[in-house]
Amino acid sequence: MKIHGIKRSTIEEIVNEYVVGFKAKRNRKLLILRWCDGLTYEELAEELDMSVSQVKKITYDYEKVLCKHLRVEE
Repeated sequence: MKIHGIKRSTIEEIVNEYVVGFKAKRNRKLLILRWCDGLTYEELAEELDMSVSQVKKITYDYEKVLCKHLRVEE
């Protein structure tokens, strides 16, 4: 899912603000690659040496929270 119509810098700012804690650096990278560059779950799993199910879980968990903030910023 590539997010259109929102500047990359805005997406990165939101991700950096709300993605914290254990494995935050990896999860930030995952979300930026997914939302800004449009990588598929399979491509992300290969890039980050994770399973596709892990990628989907992380993406789903953060999308619920972050998409709300991205809409506010539009």
